[in-house]
Amino acid sequence: MNNHLKEIEIPKKLDQKIEAGVRMHKVKRRNKKPFLFVAAAFVLMIICGYALKSIQTTDPSDSSLKSDMIATFYYEGNRYVMSDSPTSSTTLNKLKDAYLGKTKGGIDEFGTVDEDNFTSTGAGDTVYTMKGYNKEYRLLLESQDGQTLIFENAKEPIAFIHALKLKNNVNKVAYRNYSDWDYARDAYHTVSLNEAVTDFVNELEHAAAIERTIGDTTYEEYRKEGSFKEFTLYMKDGTVNQFILFKNGLIHYPNSDYYYKVSQKEFKAFWKMLK
Repeated sequence: MNNHLKEIEIPKKLDQKIEAGVRMHKVKRRNKKPFLFVAAAFVLMIICGYALKSIQTTDPSDSSLKSDMIATFYYEGNRYVMSDSPTSSTTLNKLKDAYLGKTKGGIDEFGTVDEDNFTSTGAGDTVYTMKGYNKEYRLLLESQDGQTLIFENAKEPIAFIHALKLKNNVNKVAYRNYSDWDYARDAYHTVSLNEAVTDFVNELEHAAAIERTIGDTTYEEYRKEGSFKEFTLYMKDGTVNQFILFKNGLIHYPNSDYYYKVSQKEFKAFWKMLK
């Protein structure tokens, strides 16, 4: 067992994988000190007894290879996964709408799943619809410690990106360069909402979808300075949506198993703005 542990390569963002999987009712926002959080996450993993198979040693942003234990619940036949959105709990509390029910557990560390309503990775959290959004794609979960989070069903990529309501609905756009994203530094650069930016965002709502595969190497090839950027859309309702942008023209929403692609004209004009 010890020898096996030594052979595992720890991903730089392991905290984001384990944190979401070991609990739903004590969810915490992204830690700004990733190395300290990795150590804490290992302690939590050992205490909870989760199997080593739940640790992904491949690219941590590969949503198609996510751990079975990532924070999840089921509702009306759809699987909802905790969003990476940094939208504040205060904002999301204002967007809580109809009460739907409470999570009841039923998903264990071995991936055993009963897809009945509110089967989940943790029990006792409250689920609501989200004002302004189709419940098929976005719901809100209020944890037992009072935090409110977005949970998403991004299985249908075209319908999902449309459900985000990006067109003519953005207050601000910002971006981070690769190294700042990789080390979770708050080094955001605001972009003017000029024609190039608004055209790109409006086009994104109607982007084409390209399925990601297990053998996909986009993150591996473009995960470097000058070829990889994270951009953030601050919406009029206070929600925040973040995407990864690759220099080859592909766009990735972290919870999706698809890339998005807009026309080269809009993409190139937007890319030039992120400098």
